[in-house]
Amino acid sequence: VEFVAVGHSMGGGVALLLQAASMSNRFSRMVLHEPMYLFVEPRIRSLLGVTEELLGMQSPLALQALKRKAVWKTREEAEASLQRKPFFAAWHPLALKGYFSQGLLTDYSGSTRLACSPSTEANIFGSHVPSEMLRSLECGNGLKGCRLHVSVGNRALEWNHEAASALFGALLPRAEISIVHGTHMWPVEQPTDFASFVANALGWSSQRVQGDDEQGLARDTWHAGKA
Repeated sequence: VEFVAVGHSMGGGVALLLQAASMSNRFSRMVLHEPMYLFVEPRIRSLLGVTEELLGMQSPLALQALKRKAVWKTREEAEASLQRKPFFAAWHPLALKGYFSQGLLTDYSGSTRLACSPSTEANIFGSHVPSEMLRSLECGNGLKGCRLHVSVGNRALEWNHEAASALFGALLPRAEISIVHGTHMWPVEQPTDFASFVANALGWSSQRVQGDDEQGLARDTWHAGKA
């Protein structure tokens, strides 16, 4: 049985770390959009203009996370507050619904909080790339033979193609790096496009399903096998 990992941001970083730390080939393929925190790798900081002052717990991402509001009186108040933020303005309605479902926790009194606390998020942003992962990226067999597909948004601030090539260029099999039209949040802003990218990377074919879902959007079904 082969396992495929699909990840975005921190999910992509976790997938890479799981593969690097595994004693065997955990995943046969990985399709990742801008895996998180790898852009602070020392060899490629200059390609992104990242200085020492922007790293660690003083990084803008970490400081921003610490300022984030984390608790509301009710779930309705929490959802309304988050929906007003520019960060979520471009999210697909179903992606936002999923975030509210899994990213917010409500207790017996109705009080609602973020599932990932601001301090936890800040610690993640302030961390450095695990050396075990870097060694795995640099050695000849890459990630134990796993085929890696990485997408980079053409409007992203965290990544660029040159930096991705520098970090993943030593992998065997060779990593496939693609530029896509979007931001770092492309998978949740344009999930249908992201699903198409994943399917194409894996060689899957698609079939349009007649009818729309509850959001008025056409559905696609993906089938394993060459398109």
